Amino acid sequence: MTMPMLTYTVLTDPASLEASAAGRPSTGTVYLLVTNTGQQAAYWSTITVSMPVGNGDGHLTSNFNKIKPKVRYVPKPGTSPSTPPSVNVQRQGSNAFQVTASAGTGRFALGDYMVLTLNDVTVARTAGLAVLTLNETNVRDLVVSCRVWPPAWRRAAARTGR
Repeated sequence: MTMPMLTYTVLTDPASLEASAAGRPSTGTVYLLVTNTGQQAAYWSTITVSMPVGNGDGHLTSNFNKIKPKVRYVPKPGTSPSTPPSVNVQRQGSNAFQVTASAGTGRFALGDYMVLTLNDVTVARTAGLAVLTLNETNVRDLVVSCRVWPPAWRRAAARTGR
């Protein structure tokens, strides 16, 4: 089995996303932190992040089109040149975002990192774990898949009333 070249970590804000309730949508932000923890530079062309869309068990959101993605690449502090490579993010179909290196190939040096931020995620109504699927394509067009999940599940909204 081939392993991804890069390391992926999912964080959320709030730390535990709250499931939406009828008439009370809950929103949050999902961060995908991509790092190179290997011994040498990794050369990549695309990273595709797919998410389960719907309101049932295992779904992250029912409103994929509302999500506002952005991506930022940060080179290891103190390295030259100080100009980070250009990266872009685009929607892919009805449940995925694809990050691409603008030049077609990106060099991910040891110590560099990239953050894909998914703002305005309307959390699905059913509490539980939503798993993201990642496809990493390297310069040899080898696609490697892995699955990642947030450190906390979507929890049910607190009920109020007497």
